[in-house]
Amino acid sequence: MPEDRPQWWRTNDRLRRDLDLPDYQPPQFRDGTFVHSVVSELESSLECTIRIGGNDLNVGDPWPVIVDGIEVGSLPRHRNQSGNTVYECDADTLRTMVTSAAE
Repeated sequence: MPEDRPQWWRTNDRLRRDLDLPDYQPPQFRDGTFVHSVVSELESSLECTIRIGGNDLNVGDPWPVIVDGIEVGSLPRHRNQSGNTVYECDADTLRTMVTSAAE
């Protein structure tokens, strides 16, 4: 439901509607799980900082996964028809990647 969405998401929805742009969905895994929820869960449970993305990447490049400043893997991704990012793996792939690096 829209009222359950964080303020940044509701603001984005309003701006896209005002500009007649396609609906926004935050980055998600191919299983439909939103990336920000998994990242928050992992950062909290492992007491770390996770960043997905990098500098000087080309279109189609996988995005690096960086945990506390150290690259621990990468995630292939694409943009769907609405221009939203979809990672070509499921949420457990990121969980395993980050948890293995933390051990």
